Amino acid sequence: MAPLADRSATLADYSVDLAHSQTSSDTMFQSVMPAVSVLEAHSSFLTTARDIYATNVTWVAPSRNVRVVGRDAVIRQQVREVGGMRDPEFTSLRRNGNPRQIIDEFSVRFVYAGDGIVNAPIECGDFIELKRVRILEVHAGRVSYETCIENWTVLQPATRPALIPPL
Repeated sequence: MAPLADRSATLADYSVDLAHSQTSSDTMFQSVMPAVSVLEAHSSFLTTARDIYATNVTWVAPSRNVRVVGRDAVIRQQVREVGGMRDPEFTSLRRNGNPRQIIDEFSVRFVYAGDGIVNAPIECGDFIELKRVRILEVHAGRVSYETCIENWTVLQPATRPALIPPL
């Protein structure tokens, strides 16, 4: 067996060769890059959310009668919501703030996967546009209260089979 240093050199040489080759495994690797990007964005979101939210943050969406308390619960809830969105396309509309408050307005279009968004006026398979204004109250440099004002629009209802009337 080769010494560990020799095996490391061989592995390094192999990875360099992979980076420059045009094989079907490279094509497969390129095909998973979008998933890798999502995982990196997800990890980045979790790190950022832990940094910006106070431990006792409250998150509310009054139109859906949703209230979540605590940083970890808020993060879980946000991850669940995004998990219910197939192919989301986010558009930032405006963002401004001061040391005490941040206003973040965006829209997101997606197909609802059918799970993850509590009390939303949508159904599985609907193509949705959600316009959300986030009002974030900041104390000691962290978000302590977030209110989400939402407007839900079904752009295209899911195709559903017609009900057959009973005989």
